[in-house]
Amino acid sequence: MFCKTFKENVGKITEGVVVQMSPNGILLQLFGNARGFVPTSKISTVKIDHPEKLFFLGQALKCRVRIQMLASLLRILMIYF
Repeated sequence: MFCKTFKENVGKITEGVVVQMSPNGILLQLFGNARGFVPTSKISTVKIDHPEKLFFLGQALKCRVRIQMLASLLRILMIYF
């Protein structure tokens, strides 16, 4: 898959809704068709083993965009709190 990176939203603080959780992190639905993945290591300065114990599906969270890529028609953002 070809991914193009660009800086349009990098550094932007936005709100996302939790749509999926795993031991590796949480997936947020952001603005438009953009989704963002928050790795477990970026959720907190304290080690988090089970993000599903801290968050729930549908929960709104504030986050900051770190990296933005375009893969097909879906924007994929790496974000942190």
